[in-house]
Amino acid sequence: MVTKRNLSFGWVEAAIRYGGVFGAAEKIVYREIFGLSEPTVSRHQAEFEALFEQACGPVFLRDEEGRVQGGRLTLDESATLPEAPVFSSIPRLERWLDDMLGSRGYVEADLRQPDPNLAVVRTVVRAIRTETPLLVTVDGGGREQGRLVSPHAIFRIKGRFLMRGYEHLTMQYRDTALARITRVVLAPGTEPYRDARLDEAWKRFSTVVTRSSDAGPDDEVYAFSDKEDEDEGYGEIQVREAFLPYLRDEIVGSYLDTDPVSKGDPGRKSKPGRS
Repeated sequence: MVTKRNLSFGWVEAAIRYGGVFGAAEKIVYREIFGLSEPTVSRHQAEFEALFEQACGPVFLRDEEGRVQGGRLTLDESATLPEAPVFSSIPRLERWLDDMLGSRGYVEADLRQPDPNLAVVRTVVRAIRTETPLLVTVDGGGREQGRLVSPHAIFRIKGRFLMRGYEHLTMQYRDTALARITRVVLAPGTEPYRDARLDEAWKRFSTVVTRSSDAGPDDEVYAFSDKEDEDEGYGEIQVREAFLPYLRDEIVGSYLDTDPVSKGDPGRKSKPGRS
């Protein structure tokens, strides 16, 4: 369960991980977000400091008397933080940047995709929760197309919300952009609901190899290398195979994980086998 204190301390941890300091400017934003008084913020800082260093070891700069320098939490540049956050409620990087820097210091330059109709979203969410097929009408570039779909998930990728589900006519699991759906109706009793258990592309994970912009074309030989080749300009992330078609511009290769990271154990990384 996420407590109120866990929620607020997650923001402080974000300040440490993303910005390297929890000082005067960060405290002002922290007070505004959580509606706290200045004395309360001071108490929170002391409590966070103790809990965080209990989990991570000594990571903050201190003076000769052992107190944090300048009354603020400043991350020692030589400190190594654990990969997993101490407080589970830590906000995502983009959320914290927006909180801390505002529109003058943080800009999202992605092309804005049209928002889905909220009535459509509500019906799709209800269908997923109740495991009920949907009669969906989709805008197919000027002509509408009707489909019977058993949706099992909604995901967001490259600024778009998509519905993942089994299309009964084609007998395939496919994606539909929610913004393209013009009408949707629950259709119980039409066909048996098909969940995600047979959606192999959804269940399987691949390790995707990405190449940074400073990696030259001669480095292609490292496309399927192990983690140590990150120094050559490559990094690895794990994604569902269903997402690979949307990521072709960002990846140079991928290989199938024979024992993928499970949803309940996101920190475990198995040795993958290539396919």
